Amino acid sequence: QRLHQNGSDLEDDAELSAPGNLQLVLLPFAGTSQEQVKELRAASASGSGFKVEGILQRPQDPNLVGSGGDASPLFAASQRGHLEVVQKLLEAKADASRRRAREDSDTPLHAASADGHLEVVSALLEARAESKSNPLRLTPLHLASASGHVEVARLLLQRMAGEGPEGPAQDLQGLLPLLPMASAYGHTAIIRLLLEAKADKDLSDPLGLTPLCAAAQFGHVDAVRALLEAGADRDHGSHRGLTPLQVASAQGYVAIVKLLLQARACSEKRDSRGLTALWVASQKGHGDVVRMLLDAGATDQANNLGQSALSVASQEGHAEIARCLVTGLRRAPEATLRSRSPR
Repeated sequence: QRLHQNGSDLEDDAELSAPGNLQLVLLPFAGTSQEQVKELRAASASGSGFKVEGILQRPQDPNLVGSGGDASPLFAASQRGHLEVVQKLLEAKADASRRRAREDSDTPLHAASADGHLEVVSALLEARAESKSNPLRLTPLHLASASGHVEVARLLLQRMAGEGPEGPAQDLQGLLPLLPMASAYGHTAIIRLLLEAKADKDLSDPLGLTPLCAAAQFGHVDAVRALLEAGADRDHGSHRGLTPLQVASAQGYVAIVKLLLQARACSEKRDSRGLTALWVASQKGHGDVVRMLLDAGATDQANNLGQSALSVASQEGHAEIARCLVTGLRRAPEATLRSRSPR
């Protein structure tokens, strides 16, 4: 589109010194070659606002993509955070929700959110860009959360709140819950943001991990603390019966084990194989964890095959842990008897 006054084109920055009649002329797009399509995409990717402006004045359709299924000019500019170019393309009626032709099917909003380009995300949202998921069930909010971009995530959550109750419900509690993912990455600020938005603090991901179990498994102490402070279930971990205490004990994460024990996590919980936190810590050779668990009252329960923590520690050559377990067993003879009985 162009403005005309007295039969002449007006430049975008032209000043009007007096009242007059203006005409808004809608022009059809010019025929465009593949080379010209690639030229606009390259200019958009490089952030050359002046060059993009010149190409759009042909006028050229900003939504055309190369025959190889390349990303659109708007996608390329959004991914790299070129706000000026994004604004020019949107003014030229670029489709803010156009998906890539390839299998990932991301939109410009996905790209900008993943890389934390807050101003670009804001511009796309103002242009009514969709924030729905791609075929991998990842929304822009998922990508911002996975990368730890707090302000982008906050802006997207505000957009979701404006869409009514179904938007947050789908993204926060849906088929791919956000909180376990943010917890696995250890992005504590994102975790707190999602909790403020009423994300379910105990909802498992498709692999069966709760947020607390995910944070414990990957050693994120601050994330574990934030979830415990929010009241996350300290003993619920995965579909296989693994608890946060078990996964932290298996990895030897002393600080997390300490936090969980202080939160009164149960050390006697067994998974589907009959393994306890003490058993897995003994097998892996994590002496400090074994001592902490024994001090907290853990007992040596045998697994489903009748193996005790003492026997597996001896089998694996962890002599110091075996001695520690023997000392612990002498303090609690009844626990010793139970641990030697097949279950």
